[in-house]
Amino acid sequence: MSRLFAIPLRAPRLTLAVMLALTAFFGFFARAIRVDSSMDDLLPANDPDKHYHDSVKADFGDDEIAVIGVFADDVFAPTTLAKIDTLSQRLAQIEAVREVVSLTTVKGITMSDSGLSAGRLMSQLPRTPAQAAELRAAVLANPLYLKNIVSPDGRAAGITVVFESMTDELFLARGIEPQMRALRAELPGPEQFALTGIPTIKANGARLMESDTRTFTALSLLLVVVVLSLAFRTPRGVLIPLSTVIIGVVWTSGLMVLLGTSINMGTLVLNPLLMVIGIASGIHLISEYYAEAQPGRTAQVVVAQTMARVRLPVAIAAATTLIGFGTLVFTPIRGVREFGAYSVFGITVIVLAAFTVVPALLVLLPLPRAIPAHREDDGNRLASLLRRIGAFSVRHSRAVLLANAIVIGISLWGIGRIRVETDYLGFFHPQSRIRTDNALIAGRLAGTQPISVVIDGHAPQAVTRLDVLAAMHELQQFIERQPGVDKTMSVLDYLALVRRALQADALTALPDSQSEVDQILMLAEADDLRPVLSSDASRANIIVRTKLSGSADVREFVAGVRAFAAEHFPGRITVRPTGTAVLLNQSADALAWGQVTGLWQELVVLFALLALMFLSLRVGLLALIPNIVPTVVLFGLMGWSGISLNISTSMIAAIAIGVAIDDTIHLLSAFNEALRRTGSQEQAIIAAMGSAGQAAFFIALALSAGFFIVCLSNFQPVMHFGLLAGATMIIALAVELFLTPALLTTTKIITLWDLLFLKLGPEPQRQIPLFAGLRPFQAKLVVLMGHLESAARGAFITRRGELKPELYVLLSGCAEVRSGNDRRVIRSLGRGEVIGEMGLVRQRPRSADVVVADDLEYLVLDQRFLQRLRRRYPRIAATVFFNLTRILSDRLENTTAALARRPAGSARAGTD
Repeated sequence: MSRLFAIPLRAPRLTLAVMLALTAFFGFFARAIRVDSSMDDLLPANDPDKHYHDSVKADFGDDEIAVIGVFADDVFAPTTLAKIDTLSQRLAQIEAVREVVSLTTVKGITMSDSGLSAGRLMSQLPRTPAQAAELRAAVLANPLYLKNIVSPDGRAAGITVVFESMTDELFLARGIEPQMRALRAELPGPEQFALTGIPTIKANGARLMESDTRTFTALSLLLVVVVLSLAFRTPRGVLIPLSTVIIGVVWTSGLMVLLGTSINMGTLVLNPLLMVIGIASGIHLISEYYAEAQPGRTAQVVVAQTMARVRLPVAIAAATTLIGFGTLVFTPIRGVREFGAYSVFGITVIVLAAFTVVPALLVLLPLPRAIPAHREDDGNRLASLLRRIGAFSVRHSRAVLLANAIVIGISLWGIGRIRVETDYLGFFHPQSRIRTDNALIAGRLAGTQPISVVIDGHAPQAVTRLDVLAAMHELQQFIERQPGVDKTMSVLDYLALVRRALQADALTALPDSQSEVDQILMLAEADDLRPVLSSDASRANIIVRTKLSGSADVREFVAGVRAFAAEHFPGRITVRPTGTAVLLNQSADALAWGQVTGLWQELVVLFALLALMFLSLRVGLLALIPNIVPTVVLFGLMGWSGISLNISTSMIAAIAIGVAIDDTIHLLSAFNEALRRTGSQEQAIIAAMGSAGQAAFFIALALSAGFFIVCLSNFQPVMHFGLLAGATMIIALAVELFLTPALLTTTKIITLWDLLFLKLGPEPQRQIPLFAGLRPFQAKLVVLMGHLESAARGAFITRRGELKPELYVLLSGCAEVRSGNDRRVIRSLGRGEVIGEMGLVRQRPRSADVVVADDLEYLVLDQRFLQRLRRRYPRIAATVFFNLTRILSDRLENTTAALARRPAGSARAGTD
């Protein structure tokens, strides 16, 4: 592995050439990235409900239609009717338009001497007010027309455009929606026009997504430059980390094109997220580079030392981030799954670039003459502030823990107020043209959110039986009474229309006999009945036009219909509401809850990784707590602010935990290093806050600002995603800076890379008596639980008369025990020797000096070490205590024997 990391150092130009070639390759394809506003990306790929909806569309046609609303003082005025007719004819000429239904094209049924006939209700446009009044009376008397093609007050008319079956991509490619808007714009006033419908919403959504993509990418790039400039204030400190995120974005976009993926509602925020999240590794690398760039060193040595120190923490931090995004890969929603998969790929590429491009560029550049103020020093105000925060948190740890507990309690209370709600029409801003046009049409005509209530008899002619039609009639009346329902239409309306044409004095809408039903259906044209009756009459469809767009309202409607149908229909008949609105809301709510309930899986994986990384279940839990708290606060904020849990906001927690834990890992790593250097828990925390805390601050600044950029989106859920995610990053920073130090006040940190890189020489368990009976990795754990010190020749380890309750274990080098008066060498000490065991146990003054004879490294053990070791590794502690007892016993035996050999009254000297 070390050889792989050394390649950019040995062959920097070759490394850069390979990375440049790959970037050019992916960049060639990235230019062709497309936008897809289809809602299909938000539906489960293998959902049985979706398959059922597809079969319903095959029987009754697609429910995705466009509606043009025409508003005037009187839509039956000859001039207004002429405009409606002109617009209807021009719309019918657009490619892929199957049918246009309006006041001037709608069919009517009449009875004459020659029998029943069906044709256009209006054979020619009215030219006089009298003809217009006659048409008005005929239209308003027909319940099928009301709210479909004309409002009851005659001041609004609807032109319904039915399309041929085609993909959303083809609909956008043909430019159908812009053509409709252009035709509408050609007509003069004073009439007012509005356009709505799922296809038009998708087309507008595509344009808004393209706008968002351009805005997000440009502003995120600018943000990264600003943050890096604030952090380092040098060209290399800005351009080198910037290159890594650009590589990540280019490769990811190119891969999306190669795999045939477009930017959709799920991947809309992918680019800004890659930029602001990916910059973290660059900041840590450059920060460490400047810390290592000391005078007299070569660039090769500085970069090698930098990579050796940060590559494992950066890799593990990236792994935790990948876990957060990786959980999204297993969702059934394609858009979210693609977001997770491409995020994992993009972050992996950015880390790869950080480990290849960054060291290759730094090796080729001369060392900087001046070190940026980002380094920890007394003159750095930010470092000073962070050190003060660390000191406060350590000295007032109980108050900090209590404050966090109160915040968590309030947040948990707020979580109970969260609503699960997905409103796809609410994706757009209330003032957007989509929302205003839709509200205008829905308010004057019928709602634009269609739902199909399908009655399935599972056999030919099953739904045209008289008993089923009677139950269907009751169901239709029940549906019309439901909140948000504006209009219903079924085969019953066609039966009633024909029956009244045949029998003007008919008192009921339902036929009196089965034979009458069969006779009327024989007279009807198949095309007229197709939207409400399958060709074999095994299925019937009640078309429900509603204003329902929120998932809670749709859920209530669906539940009510199913409950009513269960009581009123024969057992052989099934009733099932379906439609795009039903599917989208059901799948979105299921996904939202699935994301939240699936968090425990991510937490378990992260806990296992942290426990392995810090070689302790307790430390793993402590490292996880500061990253759980922001998520709890996030959901609490959502509950208190009224922001619903939906397909966008549900993803924040998984992402936030995976991202925020990055800073925790680096902070704990810095704390561990400082503790080895200082030996003081408090000083180590303060030092870590002044160094790693700065990187955490700038990363949190970049992350929060990057998420806040997303607030500029044209889509409200994306805006809420950015707002909440940005707030979560700020909360995570505050928790990191205050709670983490408070949790560390009594905790000794050992990292996996400490264990891997610690060198104790050959067979420490044989050469060092204190480690007898331990395995090599257990001996390393003991060393890492203590405090390592280095001393040069001539330095004192202890002095005679000192009161130091510590024990010293020599790991390398040698020392001498000297008397306090004549400096006579009493004893020479080498590897494995133990010094000061009586001082540790009895806490007595030292009886002799211990001086370094050759540069050495020794382990310092005290009472706190013994307590920590006993709590965290009790089995290892038992072996160490046994060895310590044996050492004391041997030392006592040797001392007793030495005293027995000495003449009476001779001076005594020891090592304590």
